[in-house]
Amino acid sequence: MRVLFAAIIACGLNWESQAVLGQNVTFTTNNYATGPGPSGVAVADIFGTGRPAIITANQNDGTLTVLGNFGNGTFASNATYNVSGIRSVIAADVNPDGKLDLIGTGFSSTTVLTNYNFGLFGSNAILNAGGNCAVTLDLNNDGKPDLLIGGSSRVVIFTNNGSGRFGSNATLSVPGQVSSMVVADVNGDTKPDLIVASYNSGGLTVFTNNANGTLVSNASYAAGGDYQSFAVVDVNGDGWMDLITPYGGPALLILTNNGNGFFGSNATLNVPYGNSGAYAFSGVAATDLNGDGLIDLIGYDGSQPKGNVFVWTNGITGFGTYIKIAAGGESSTMAIADLNGDSKPDLVLGNTGTFVTVLLNATLFASPPLNIVSAGNQSVLYWNSPAPNSVLQSTTNLNNPNWVTVSNGKPIIGVTLPNTSPAQFFRLKSQ
Repeated sequence: MRVLFAAIIACGLNWESQAVLGQNVTFTTNNYATGPGPSGVAVADIFGTGRPAIITANQNDGTLTVLGNFGNGTFASNATYNVSGIRSVIAADVNPDGKLDLIGTGFSSTTVLTNYNFGLFGSNAILNAGGNCAVTLDLNNDGKPDLLIGGSSRVVIFTNNGSGRFGSNATLSVPGQVSSMVVADVNGDTKPDLIVASYNSGGLTVFTNNANGTLVSNASYAAGGDYQSFAVVDVNGDGWMDLITPYGGPALLILTNNGNGFFGSNATLNVPYGNSGAYAFSGVAATDLNGDGLIDLIGYDGSQPKGNVFVWTNGITGFGTYIKIAAGGESSTMAIADLNGDSKPDLVLGNTGTFVTVLLNATLFASPPLNIVSAGNQSVLYWNSPAPNSVLQSTTNLNNPNWVTVSNGKPIIGVTLPNTSPAQFFRLKSQ
């Protein structure tokens, strides 16, 4: 009978490697020149190479800057496009032809730039609606992304006719100037809903999707003050999307989902006010920065010329002490993507200067714990989360230092082995 053993050794990280209150994260930083005032940032594979490019909306001169990715997380300017009064930019395939197009939102109008040849763009349409931000959402279930533009006290819905051209369909009322919008299913009905953050009112408005092409105001929440972004993510692992926003203090406010799309204040994560901490968070983002399967939080301070990023890593019992990272400059926006193909989320910061800051994630990811289950005359060895920077190794002799690689940890979740002798030992080793 084969005996399976998940090796409990330092390099084959096991259950005990999971931090109770989170783990440290590390980054390397580089700045890349853009137009002046890159207040909006998008990261998307607009060239179709598998390498995400950086696109910035430069509000001080009304241009878009495209930074091409060499594949290793370094960038160079590729093109510049004029978009009058631009404040933000998103990428979406609006026509749809398999290529990502760009949508630049300005103060009074929105420009759709069609991707004609994997990175070469031309103006397709100019919509008579502007504001601070836009999102796409297939609201009428026709398989074509519709466009929602957040402006002054309203969100204008433009229906996609299928060729990447849009017609105004409806308007949603919100309190104050729209600063940010996120599309997510907050009530578990598998239909995408809309959450809107507003200036002045300092709150969030949740619009639920009725599945008939309409969005209906569900609830509003007092959640902080003026900020550029907020996060919608399952922060506590209960299967429901939660809301995280900047808050006075400065702090981050966590609004947990009660299970039907309504939210209640759960916790605040605070930092000192002033030079030792932050003055005001411009926004918040969320992702698993250290590979432990738990959602971490990132707040960025847009009030200081030197720029600072604050990271709270998540652990079994909650968030640990924040980590302060000097990066960017008066950061007003953030994007998250794997920029160098190492399966780790990296960060891109926009600001009020003439550059963006790229933070490449240099954190050593822990391998997930191995588990063993018997199934008839076989045993299954598996792990619960992807291990892209690990390899599965085995040996029949623990005194032998030469372990044999069974399979890379990236494409598989587990292996099935027959119950035969001799005894065999396994470990999932971080690289």
